[in-house]
Amino acid sequence: MAAVSLSCVLAAATVAGPKDDFAASGPLPSANLIVPAHDASGLAPGSGDVFASADAGLITVWDASTRTEIGRIPCRTSGLRALACAPSGAQVAVGFNDDESLYLYETSTGKQIKAFAGHEDHPSGAEFSPDGRLVASASFRNSIRLWDIESGEAKALLKPGYDQVLKFSPDGRMLVYGRQDRLVFHDLKAAKEVTFAEGLRPVGWLAFSRDGKRMAAGHAGCQVTIWDFENKKQLWSIQVNESWLMALALSPKGDFLFASGMEKVVVRPGLGGVNTVDPPQYSVSTWDVNNRKQCSRLLADVSITLMSATADGKSLVVHAGRKEVRVLPVEPLLGK
Repeated sequence: MAAVSLSCVLAAATVAGPKDDFAASGPLPSANLIVPAHDASGLAPGSGDVFASADAGLITVWDASTRTEIGRIPCRTSGLRALACAPSGAQVAVGFNDDESLYLYETSTGKQIKAFAGHEDHPSGAEFSPDGRLVASASFRNSIRLWDIESGEAKALLKPGYDQVLKFSPDGRMLVYGRQDRLVFHDLKAAKEVTFAEGLRPVGWLAFSRDGKRMAAGHAGCQVTIWDFENKKQLWSIQVNESWLMALALSPKGDFLFASGMEKVVVRPGLGGVNTVDPPQYSVSTWDVNNRKQCSRLLADVSITLMSATADGKSLVVHAGRKEVRVLPVEPLLGK
């Protein structure tokens, strides 16, 4: 799901942990695959390397590991606000800014097979469970609904508050989301909400390692916290950027964190009281979680607003400039 954008309004000095003070050592590596993707992109959770891209009335499903196309779905893409891809790539869920329903499409046929209705406002994001049996959708009216794919029935209605980022744990047992100063998870089997951690800055981004042992949370103030998910223990807190955190991802084993953002925003006084803003500078930073150190900071030519590591850890799938999906080799990001 696309993360809720949160400006870094809190002072960096109050964040515990190291700060990104690396000088950029060069540009991002060349992509192994570039796919057009206008304004939105979905990346599959769980163990799959499948992602969906939307552009010019067409949703295309790809396998990032083999860099091959799986299928195409003719679908309206204007006004697209939610896009998610099932881990197998067999289905895609979409939502639009002028419609309160979430729609399910079948990749093999390109046909719409279900419409999930119940939100009071348009869906702002969606996420499939790792087994592909459930899809969760968030709306701007501060609600999350869980839908059963086979029956089309609503399984649960959750009220997370302002923070609408959501993520299934890789084992499919928990749906994690933010609620004001807390991280909470909904236990799907027990059908109850449990507070994971509290006293935190608002949460706008979530990522898991593939084995589910580690979780990264991105907060206002460009802070990222790394967690031992099983033991509910915070392992590390990092100040990853100075101006704006845009996306984050963990490597398959959770030993590396990837974070993208905007560098310092320079505003210059202009004539007649009209200010001008220098062209923004974007970057991707990589951090060694086990050794608590930064590996690299590379400049990006455009904003990077979504990221996901492939299962083999060799590639990073990113949404670049809200216009394309790129599959990047990971090795240069590790400073090698």
